[in-house]
Amino acid sequence: MGKRLIGRGGEFRLTPPALESMPGVLVLGANGNVGSLLVEELTRRGSLVTAALRPRRAPPPGPSGVRWVEAELSRPDSLRSALVGIDRVIWTPSVGLVPGCLAVLEEANPARVVVISSASVHTQLPSGGARKKRAAEAAIRGSKLHYTILRPTMIFGNARDRNLTRLLDYLDRFPIFPLFGDGSGLMQPVFIDDLVEAILRAVARPIADRQTYDIGGAAALSYRALVETTAEALGRRVWFARIPVALAAGSLRLANRIGMRFLSEEQVLRLTEDKVVDNGRIVADLGCAPRGFAQGIAEQVSARRAMRIRAVTAPVNRRT
Repeated sequence: MGKRLIGRGGEFRLTPPALESMPGVLVLGANGNVGSLLVEELTRRGSLVTAALRPRRAPPPGPSGVRWVEAELSRPDSLRSALVGIDRVIWTPSVGLVPGCLAVLEEANPARVVVISSASVHTQLPSGGARKKRAAEAAIRGSKLHYTILRPTMIFGNARDRNLTRLLDYLDRFPIFPLFGDGSGLMQPVFIDDLVEAILRAVARPIADRQTYDIGGAAALSYRALVETTAEALGRRVWFARIPVALAAGSLRLANRIGMRFLSEEQVLRLTEDKVVDNGRIVADLGCAPRGFAQGIAEQVSARRAMRIRAVTAPVNRRT
C-alpha cells in the first residue's frame, strides 16, 4: 500500500497514502485476513495500534510496537479496557455483533468507528444472514456513533481469502468446471489491498462521518467470465459442464438436510443473482480507485507462484 500503481478503467495513477499516522487506533479482529493487513499498514504509517483478539488466541507474527489485547465481543464489557486511549476504531468481525456493543462504544465516544459490513445486504433472495446485517446497520445508523459503514463485495487477493483461493486450487487441478446455470450472473470482486486502503481513508477523513459506502472492483463481469479470467491467469484452459440451477439447488438442499454441508442452496442461487455495486460515492468522497478483476487475479497468481517457489527453495533443517 502507500504509494503505488493502482489501475482503474485501464488508466494508472499514483495513489498517495490516505494518512501518515493517527493516535490510538483499535483494530478488532486483528488476526483476520483484513484485520492483520490493517495492523501492518497502520503500524507502517506510524500509528499507535491496539490490536484485539478473542481470548486465549496467540498474536500472529507481525510488526513490533503493537499493543495486543483480548476482547470477547459477545461480552461487551470486555471492550472497555481495549478502548482506553483509543481515538478511532476499525471493526472487522461480523457486523451482527456491533449492536450488542453500541452502549460501550458510545460511552468511549471515539472520533470514528469504521464497520465492515457486506454488499450481500442488497440480495433479493431470502437470507437470514443478510437480514441480520441490515438490522445491525440500522442499529449503527440510529446510534450516536461517528460511524462509517463499508460494504465490500466478495474479497480476494491473497492466500487467506476463502473465495478465489479455492477456485485457483480447483483450476490448477481440473480442466472441467461445473457451472450452475449459464454463468451470466454478474460479480464485482474487490481486491483486498483496495479494501484496506478504503478503510484507512474512511477512518481518517471527515467527509466519511456517518456515511455508508459500497465498494467493489473497477467493473463487473459474469461468473463464467470470472472463471475464464482466473484460468487464463493460471495459464490453463477450462471447459464448462453446465448444471441446471434447480437441480443443483434441490440436490444441495437434500444434502444439507442429511449433514453434507460443502455448499449451500443459497450460495448456488446467489451465483445466478447480479452482485454489482456503484463505486461512485466512495470514489468521489475518498478518492478510492479499485483495480479490475483481471489485474487483481494476475497479482494474486503471481504472489501464489512466488510463495510456492520460496517453499520449494527454502533450506530444510536435517538432523546429522
